[in-house]
Amino acid sequence: MGGPAFDVKQGEAIFAGSFDATDPSALDMSLEPVKAALGAVPLAQRLKPALYKNGETFNCGHVFATFLYVMEVPGASFVEGYSGGSHIRP
Repeated sequence: MGGPAFDVKQGEAIFAGSFDATDPSALDMSLEPVKAALGAVPLAQRLKPALYKNGETFNCGHVFATFLYVMEVPGASFVEGYSGGSHIRP
């Protein structure tokens, strides 16, 4: 199906965003509230927002897979060659 994913390298501090379960597409990547909550710890200074790519695929093997839907991060690029989700070709 494809979904959003991002890379994390060793030693990086990556913020995946704040999600709203009532509107999964409303991803908030604002770092200010998170940095304020963390305070003066060194981690707060290293924190960077995730750079999402849509269309990362894997075999979930779930029996109820027909009830799933594709989640995409608005404005994020897509994995090269991905043709699912909003990229479905008729």
